[in-house]
Formats: sequence, C-alpha cells, structure tokens
Amino acid sequence: QGVRAISLKDASNPTLLSTFADVAGEPDVAGTWTEKTIVQRVSTRNFKGDLAAVSFQNCSANDTTSFRGFGVYDVSDPANPRRLALVPTASRGSHEIWLESRPGGAYVYTAVQRAEERTSPDGVTPGPEKDFQVWDVSNPAEPAQVAQWGIWEELGLHPNTPQDGGRTGQTHSVIGDGRYAYLSYWDLGTVILDMRDPARPVFRGKTSFTPAEDGNAHSAAILPSGKIMIQNDEDFSVRPTTPGRETAWGYSRFYAIDETGPDGLIVPRQLATFELPTTRQNPAPDAGDYTVHDPKVRGNTVFYSWYAEGVVAVDVAGLRNGREPRMVAQWKPPLPNPDPSGGLPDTGQVWGVALEGNLVLASDQNSGLYVLRLSRE
Repeated sequence: QGVRAISLKDASNPTLLSTFADVAGEPDVAGTWTEKTIVQRVSTRNFKGDLAAVSFQNCSANDTTSFRGFGVYDVSDPANPRRLALVPTASRGSHEIWLESRPGGAYVYTAVQRAEERTSPDGVTPGPEKDFQVWDVSNPAEPAQVAQWGIWEELGLHPNTPQDGGRTGQTHSVIGDGRYAYLSYWDLGTVILDMRDPARPVFRGKTSFTPAEDGNAHSAAILPSGKIMIQNDEDFSVRPTTPGRETAWGYSRFYAIDETGPDGLIVPRQLATFELPTTRQNPAPDAGDYTVHDPKVRGNTVFYSWYAEGVVAVDVAGLRNGREPRMVAQWKPPLPNPDPSGGLPDTGQVWGVALEGNLVLASDQNSGLYVLRLSRE
C-alpha cells in the first residue's frame, strides 16, 4: 500500500496529499511492504530539496520474484513525489533504513536482515552481502554502494550460532548522528561504527546482554548530548524463550557511550532501564503486545511507541546522577481497536511515533494516524 504524504496544516484535520511507493502507481513494487521511510533536506551538486529513502521487503519469505531493496524519492513537493531510483538488495530486502544528509552529500544506511548468513555459500563462510550497507545518494538518480559491514566477517560472530552469552543476531535497524552509525543487531546488542568516512565503517564498540536477559536489540536513539544511547529491546512474549532467561516483554535501556577501554574502543555502560507495570506481568492483561517499539527524543524527554501501551513520554533528565527515568505522559488509542485484516489483536498497536513542532504523531497498525499534542498539565 506504499507511503502516504499527509498535510498537517490543519492538525485537527489531516489531509492526504499523495501516495507513493505503492503498487497502484508503481507496479514493479508489487508484493512488497514499506517498513520505514526517512525524509531529509539534502543539498548536493545534483539535488537540492527533500529526499525520501523508503525500504522495501517482500511480503512472503518464499517470494523470490518481487522487488527487494530500497527506493529514493524526491518529495520536495509532497503532493507530487517522484521516484528517482530503485536499488535491489539481498535477503528479503531493506528492513529499516536511515538517510544521512551531510554538507555536499547524502548517504543511505540500510539494514538488510540476515544478508551475511543467507548469501553464505556453505554456512561456515561469511556471505558476500552484508547486513549493513552504505549507499551514496548524493546523485539520488544514480545511487552507488560505497561500503558494507557484517558482524560475522568483522568480529567473527556467526549470526545463527549460540555465542556471546548464547546469542544469535541480525541487523534490524540503523540510525546515524553524523559521526556514528548505531546498528541494532538483535541478540548481539547495538553495534557502534565510526562513519566519519562513510566508505570505511570502523567498529568502535557494542552493547551485550547477560545470560539471563532475552536480547532483541531492536532500535536506538541518542540523547542531545551525544553521550547517552537509548536501546529498545523488542520482545513479543512475556515468557522466556530459553529456560533461565527473564520473564519480561521488551523494554528500554540507557547507556553511557563516552567511555573507552584500554584498546580505545567504546565500552557502553548501562545507566538505567525503563519498564511499564505490564512489562513483567505474566500472564499478560489480554491478547495485546506489551513490548516497547521505537524511541524518539526531544530534549530530556523520550517518546516511545509501545504497541498496546500506546505512546509513552519519559523524562530522562539526571541519568548520569542516578535519577531513574520517569513517565510524564501516556496516550492510548480508543478501544476496541480492531484490525481490518483480522490478523492483530483489537488492542492498541502503536508502531511508530514522530515529533513535528508541538505535535506528537502516532501510527497505529490497526487504526491509522493519530495527531496528538502534549499537554502542559
């Protein structure tokens, strides 16, 4: 169904401007879904305006014919988006994506789940396609791959063999902050790469889990200081998948990332975690999903999309001084909240959260887009 551009000029009455990256307008993307879209203002010799990077995956794991990869679109006029390029990738395509705008250049960072494993010729040799790929889109009509990085080849961690405390891994998400890329590598933690030269990613450190923790590093965000990282662990079952592991849905962690070891690598230090009362409630209150999903940051407030728990706003001031994160606001979609396709529970399914001016935007998989405003009360 593609990507929708919606005008919030009248926030109380969102208006659909266009739909793109969909089968109706682009038949060559039939059989795909668009997991993530990132828009940035870009100014290069070849392009000036608003650029969108859109991830495409095939809907069926058994489908080997549909397009898999990412697309690049000119959305300077959101009512009339223009596709500039489609870039194929390995595995099931681009799962999540980041668009890095730099002076005179632009780069797509994309997570291609299990590419290193799935392109391995024999299961014991790292495959030629890596889970993290970097594409120069300074000329967005002609993307060029400039680098890729895989944890199997670079660190010797096989993505599907118990290791690192009994972990397996795949790159789920990636974000950048101009200097580093943060790769959410599922049970292998969050990998930090130096990206000052996008053509030469350099490993700088990673988080890890204790044997009792269930893993699932899903997404990350960075506080404004650049010295504290949020790691969200997405876990869809309160019951442990392995005997001896914790009984919990996914929750959020905070790490100091400005400390290094004798080898000069960053040694992330966990400062705190944030959970909700339902995080360790077993059995769960109902059929809903009570795991955290994505974080977005404004100042000292983190806004989470949290599936059945809706949107959760958390004050994180004072983490360095031992102050615990505290919830300051929460919103849940009205119930019942049925899935039109019948595949999801009729609870909240808040998947995405975004910040635009004084608005908080929440996307619910069952019921669509909600436009919220944070109350001062």
